[in-house]
Amino acid sequence: MKALLLKHQQFLLVSAILLIAGTEGYNLYRLAGQNNNKPVPVIVAPLMLQWRTGISQQYDVKVDSTFNMNPASFTPAQPVRVLVDGILDFHTLDSGPAGVLVGMRFSALQMSINAVPDAETSRALSHPFLVLFAPDGIPVLFQFVHDLSFRRRAIIVNIVRNFQMSIVEGESWVTQEMNASGIYSVEYLRSTPENIQKSKKGYLETIWTSETGTMAEVTSKELILLDANRDWVSEMTVDEKIYSTDPEGPFLQITRHASLRVRTDTITYNPARPDTWTLAPTAEPSSALEVPGVDPAL
Repeated sequence: MKALLLKHQQFLLVSAILLIAGTEGYNLYRLAGQNNNKPVPVIVAPLMLQWRTGISQQYDVKVDSTFNMNPASFTPAQPVRVLVDGILDFHTLDSGPAGVLVGMRFSALQMSINAVPDAETSRALSHPFLVLFAPDGIPVLFQFVHDLSFRRRAIIVNIVRNFQMSIVEGESWVTQEMNASGIYSVEYLRSTPENIQKSKKGYLETIWTSETGTMAEVTSKELILLDANRDWVSEMTVDEKIYSTDPEGPFLQITRHASLRVRTDTITYNPARPDTWTLAPTAEPSSALEVPGVDPAL
């Protein structure tokens, strides 16, 4: 009798264990089925600018700017339209946390003013030059061949600064940048890990200031596309407008469309520093090139 009772207790214990296991197994199965019906979130880190010593690539560059200013009144004058269309050679010479040294050259470029080709300037702009970038994408220093005129250096600086950026890891950020026109506030919005929208929101300081102290307005819509397999940027478009708002001041309106697109079949790797980018030191620092008022249409 005692043995029979013991066997009965053992049977109950085993049954309880099996029942619990079966219930838990069913619950796990049910939960797993529920989870399978829900999308699993994929966390992708934001893409940053890539800088790798020895990388060479080419870009198609276009700038279409119209400059209209009438110092005498608040009415439009005869506009000046400047078109630039060319190929930009790009070579990352050195990279590190302190900065990135890049060699650039317009290997093919056509520039026209009011539909008249400027062949002499186009040829002069084909000289190689160096740009020191901050790691986030802001150009901080330029170096040119010694015999390139101040005006032509300024044209190159303005073209490159059309495509400047300040890239950080966040989804959105606000910063300040500068070009030949002044210092302005900028907002960035990252829509995907590699797609970033940039918008100029207004001047903090500018040469475009009326006698009454009213600063011109600046607005822009700029799209930046990054690529983990490309140095710098894969593609960038800029639509910008600068305009005066003081009816007592001079009339001013500048519109600019610029685009930069990498040529997909041009990437190469050369760890040695090509002789192309060995330039003799220049007497004039790049800060001298930031003097405003030179070729403002660019």
